[in-house]
Amino acid sequence: MYTHSIPNYERVLQEGFLSYIPRIEKIDDRDMREGLLHLVEGIGCHVSRCVDHLAMAGADDELVSALKKVPMHPAQTIYEAVVAWNFVLYLDGCDNLGCVASGLAPYHRGEDITGLLGALFDNLDKNEGWSIRLPIIPGFNDRADHFLKVKGSVKDLAFCQGIEIMPYHKLGEYKYQQLGREYHCGHVDGPSKEQIKAWEMLLK
Repeated sequence: MYTHSIPNYERVLQEGFLSYIPRIEKIDDRDMREGLLHLVEGIGCHVSRCVDHLAMAGADDELVSALKKVPMHPAQTIYEAVVAWNFVLYLDGCDNLGCVASGLAPYHRGEDITGLLGALFDNLDKNEGWSIRLPIIPGFNDRADHFLKVKGSVKDLAFCQGIEIMPYHKLGEYKYQQLGREYHCGHVDGPSKEQIKAWEMLLK
């Protein structure tokens, strides 16, 4: 079991990673606070190393200039927005591209960004394409007919590398406690290992 999250691309573009620091510093839990501060610091170091490498390799000046700004600081142009989006995609292991259209729309001023978007999607494809992640909600879609319909819907998608079941779990309860929010699903039990195996068999 593991918790799953999708990067908040839009927020990173709007605010930059450095804006997270004041919020992180207000977290009461010391281990979480220090861990997240180290994470942001690590991202900043990684960005700097990428800038140095690209400059030494003779990369396009516009790319080097953009990475000196984003994703640590807010994006202002569509080029900076796409560069930041691509960087965050790689930070997340090329796992989920997010809602590109709505996320980049605020930065688009009518420019032709066909090449930029093509490069973004090429990066995703070069990292083994997309997998379908299937969140399972108890009492809603934990049914055999649901799994079979999903299987039928994606069987002809060339970019689909597989279907990954994401069973319900309670690992998010701790996050709610740290945020001082009520966790309304505490009474809901996750599936057994046997049940998950049965679902996986339906998708093969």
